[in-house]
Amino acid sequence: MIYDIIKQYGEGKGESTMWRSVRAIDDELKDMLTPEDYCHMERVVYASIAGSHYNEEFAKQDVKKMYYNRNGMKMSAPYWSDEQVAEVYNKVKGEIPSAYNMWDWYVALNMTKADNCVLFRKWWQGASDEEVEKRIIEAAVNYLNDTDNPYGTEKIWCYLNG
Repeated sequence: MIYDIIKQYGEGKGESTMWRSVRAIDDELKDMLTPEDYCHMERVVYASIAGSHYNEEFAKQDVKKMYYNRNGMKMSAPYWSDEQVAEVYNKVKGEIPSAYNMWDWYVALNMTKADNCVLFRKWWQGASDEEVEKRIIEAAVNYLNDTDNPYGTEKIWCYLNG
């Protein structure tokens, strides 16, 4: 219904009218929705405009929630600095679909470590941190190269944002 109102009465009224409409909707949603529901709405709007790939803000929000338990300690993400992730991304970006950007990689890499680090250490007992990280990078590349997933090259965004 809101779409129909905007389409019927806003068409041809100019950009400032459209922005006022968007602001009014945004203000009302902030008052009506829970913070979680509003965040979900932000992501829906973002994806409809920018596509289903991460930007820095959403990537950092999602990675901040990731962790794994090691020897009774909670190991929270991010596990690498932005610079370290960018360095690895520049090395592997030719191995993953070009639709994935650095922030998609940031999320996939941290998620792969959070989900698999304990398992990888079990499989490769005695392996150095560098060896385990190499396996995590390989697994993240493999994750983004999964061609039979239902999301195509929007896999990491859609997996975490449904």
